[in-house]
Amino acid sequence: MLASKGLAERDLKIINMDAATADAALASHDVEAAVGANELFELQKNGIAKIVYTTKGDDPAFGRNSAMLAAAAFEQAHPDITQKIVTAFVKAAVWSSDEANRDALLGLWAKSGYPADSFRADFDGQPLKFRNSPLIDPFIMHQYEVQAQQARAYKLLRRDVDLTGWFEPKYLDTALRQLGLEHHWTARDANGHDLGS
Repeated sequence: MLASKGLAERDLKIINMDAATADAALASHDVEAAVGANELFELQKNGIAKIVYTTKGDDPAFGRNSAMLAAAAFEQAHPDITQKIVTAFVKAAVWSSDEANRDALLGLWAKSGYPADSFRADFDGQPLKFRNSPLIDPFIMHQYEVQAQQARAYKLLRRDVDLTGWFEPKYLDTALRQLGLEHHWTARDANGHDLGS
């Protein structure tokens, strides 16, 4: 993200903080800037900070993603339980991707301690289907490859990471097929462009 704006890490003094610490540091003027998520909208609303850049609408690679991880031994010993968990996750993703549930979803997320308005601002202008897709597509796999390479380049890792075997789509594919959702979300290519549904 910095490189895309003509900056390098050496142009900044970077301090690693969790969200609450960064919020406090911004409020007390102990730092000049912070990178964060929806919690920053509340600071802006209260006049404590100003959001000067968002990844929304920029290169898709600058966004965030998450994954469900299972120990290989557990997955191999309990494929039935693994399938039930993945299927439940997909059912939740269907509900949280439905625009009719947007307000209810934001209300649930607000129980995390961040106001629903912060989530609303974060998700404004983006379809829930885009942000809440459970797909293991070329984009997600490529993002993990890039992140592993960057972690090595930034000396966060001592050796290269081989991601072979990290992704097991059979449980997701089964859930999508059983629930009739094969075309519910749109897969993206390695660069983040829609592949069509």
